[in-house]
Amino acid sequence: MSLRKKKFPWNKDEYVVIEEHKEVWLRGSFMRAMAAKKMGEQYGYEILVASQDFIDRLREDPSLRETTFHVTGERHD
Repeated sequence: MSLRKKKFPWNKDEYVVIEEHKEVWLRGSFMRAMAAKKMGEQYGYEILVASQDFIDRLREDPSLRETTFHVTGERHD
């Protein structure tokens, strides 16, 4: 698990970097969601906005990283 191969301007508790998918899961807010595409271009990662609870679960259980909608393309409603 890589937590900070690249520097990001957020508190380290607010995001998780998943290097193998070149994505950053970032604690969401309306402003962050609006800026996600621009931030992704700036940092070279896809920025995905999520709840703090989801980010904490991704950090604690790396196996969840392969089951997200973003990776599998399948919804688990």
